[in-house]
Amino acid sequence: MHEFIDSKHSEIEAIVKQQGAKLYEVSYVREAGNNILRVVVDTEKGIDLDTCVNISDALSVLLDEENTTDDEYFLDVCSPGAEKPLLDIDDVKAAIGNYIAFEFLVPTNGLDEIQGDLEAVNDDVLQVKYNQKGRFKTINVPYNEIKSIRLAVKF
Repeated sequence: MHEFIDSKHSEIEAIVKQQGAKLYEVSYVREAGNNILRVVVDTEKGIDLDTCVNISDALSVLLDEENTTDDEYFLDVCSPGAEKPLLDIDDVKAAIGNYIAFEFLVPTNGLDEIQGDLEAVNDDVLQVKYNQKGRFKTINVPYNEIKSIRLAVKF
């Protein structure tokens, strides 16, 4: 089934784009004894249930027509959630003004990761204001020095 899903990735992405959404991830996993084909999608304004249903319906047609395996699975079209990953520099630029969390490729200033407010992105360098032991600091981090980055929920 994994090979079948991999072979349909570009068609899955095209269906998602037709609905005005962006494809974040396609995974085939086993959870609670069930096979699940999870398609994670989002838009700049967030994803709504109607869009998920439309994508699910279109994907069902594509997958049911061409799937020749006997594997039974559930199709789960969903959002990446409140802490969605920022997949590329365009996602990062769209997140200016939001609270983010990121991990460095190599520890920087004694830190492996930072959570803070993304204030700006200039020439692919992120300006982040963060709290370190009650003191607010600002750090400039080149995008290419970041291992992973996502939106974060501020507590």
